[in-house]
Amino acid sequence: MPLIKCFNHGIKDNVYQHAQIESLIKYSRFVKFVVKTRAIFLTEFAKHKALFPGVDGEAMFVGTVLHSLDHTLMDWNLKDALYLNTSDPRFGKMAEMGQDTCIIK
Repeated sequence: MPLIKCFNHGIKDNVYQHAQIESLIKYSRFVKFVVKTRAIFLTEFAKHKALFPGVDGEAMFVGTVLHSLDHTLMDWNLKDALYLNTSDPRFGKMAEMGQDTCIIK
């Protein structure tokens, strides 16, 4: 199943550092916000790390803050979830997921 392969690929390959991300701050309010928010999040997470045994702060940031921003930006930028073409043979399943993301708020 292609979708499961996609998920497994993401799990296996992990999230890598984007060392040059700060060079985009002057061009993007979103990047500026994420970089500042990440720094605050990781500082606060470190203070309470004992409450989260085995949890990586970076993974927690990606899974909570970035994931939420991803959904919010999709909602802001996609006027109607029905624009997504679920019958496309290559991207149809992703379109279904996108419709679910926009509809379930």
